[in-house]
Amino acid sequence: MKLALADVDEEALQQTTEEVTSIVGASNVISDLIDVADLNEVVKLKEKVFEAWDEVHICFLQKSLSADAPACR
Repeated sequence: MKLALADVDEEALQQTTEEVTSIVGASNVISDLIDVADLNEVVKLKEKVFEAWDEVHICFLQKSLSADAPACR
């Protein structure tokens, strides 16, 4: 299994990357600090993934809102 991980939370991304890497190996993980709400950043990640692996089987992007987000106030 190959996984591309992306998040705006650097600490959470690092922790998840370490956990996933310990299971599937470093050559099967791409980790990128990006905001998936920014289309340009998502396109750059897509290009990085295709350059590394030539394909994507599943893509799941989620922009979560925290209780502190303006939309939640």
